[in-house]
Amino acid sequence: MDRPEIIIEDSVENIGSITSPLMILYHMNFGFPLLDSESELLVGRAKTIPRDEEAMKGFDNFSRFSEPIEQFKEKVYFHDIEADNQGNCNVALVNKAFNNGQGLGVAIKFNKNSLPYLIQWKQMGAGEYVCGIEPANSLVRGRDIERKEKTLKFIKPGQKISYRLEFNILESKKDINNFINKYAK
Repeated sequence: MDRPEIIIEDSVENIGSITSPLMILYHMNFGFPLLDSESELLVGRAKTIPRDEEAMKGFDNFSRFSEPIEQFKEKVYFHDIEADNQGNCNVALVNKAFNNGQGLGVAIKFNKNSLPYLIQWKQMGAGEYVCGIEPANSLVRGRDIERKEKTLKFIKPGQKISYRLEFNILESKKDINNFINKYAK
């Protein structure tokens, strides 16, 4: 079946002689026309935590977006998404109203064992209008905090860790509804 998709297969290998910290994040920015006031981030069943007080102010609407706002202060959310039966997390940014209601979206799949978190960067600022979707193996708080909270990942000498991300374009409202029914109910 021909479907517009991109697959990223990546690996990190420790060729050194000591165990080293490994923080990895795949940062994708999406903007207009996929992102507009009709768009929605679909994360399915997840535990979502605002990064700070600023993000807490918009927590009730973390998955919804607005028109560009002058002097908008970024908001960051940490999502711990429930994996599907193959161990993958599925998230989508969708705009059902795109193209007179035809709809458009991008779905991202990543393995929870290697990338257990999704970080959402929400910037609705005029001139900086973007939603960052970032599968990661740690949160964006720095090594010291990750180490202290025992969430810092490590890679041993000779160890190789593989990552795989799949991006699928949702070309219609039907594709969007299929994603919702499968992953975001």
